[in-house]
Amino acid sequence: MSRAVPVFWVFVFNILLLAGMVEANHLLAPFGVSLHLHALFILFAGLYLRVLHGALLAIVIGGMLDAIDTPGFGPLLFLMTALWTATVYLRLRIRREVLFQIRMSALGLQAAFLLAATAAFGGGSFGVAAFWQRLAVDAVLSLALVTLLGPVWVHLQIRLLESFRWDIASERPDG
Repeated sequence: MSRAVPVFWVFVFNILLLAGMVEANHLLAPFGVSLHLHALFILFAGLYLRVLHGALLAIVIGGMLDAIDTPGFGPLLFLMTALWTATVYLRLRIRREVLFQIRMSALGLQAAFLLAATAAFGGGSFGVAAFWQRLAVDAVLSLALVTLLGPVWVHLQIRLLESFRWDIASERPDG
C-alpha cells in the first residue's frame, strides 16, 4: 500500500481535531474563553512523519487555520510551518517512546505558538488588562489540555497508521 494513504488518514484525523476545536470555541465563546490546540496539529507530523509528508501536512493545516482564525492569509501558515521545522530539528533529541518527552514537546510547542501568536496578533491590546487576563485563562486552559492530550493524540495516530501496516521502527527520524 502506498505511504500516501495512511498519511491521508492522519490528515483526516487533523481535520476532525480542527472541527472539534472550532466547535469547542463556539461553545466557550459566551464565557470569553478560547481553546488553542495548535501544537497537536504539528506534534505528530514533526516527530513521526517523514519530512515531505510532515511538511505538506503542516502547510495544509496551517493554511486551513489561516482560513478560519486570522483576518489575512499567511500568518498561521508561516507560524505552523516554523513550529513544524523546529520540531523536526528537535526530534533527534526527543525520545519518542517516552511519554514525558512527548508531553513536554507538546507543552513547548503550544507555549511557543501562544507567544508567537500573541506577539503577531496582540497589536494595540498590550496595554489593556483584560487582554492579559483573557490570554492567561486561554493559555492555562490550552496548555493543560495540550499537555494531557498530546501523548493520547500521538498514540491514536500511531495506532491508525499501524492499522495500515505502517512500521514505526522503519521511520528514520532524520528524514
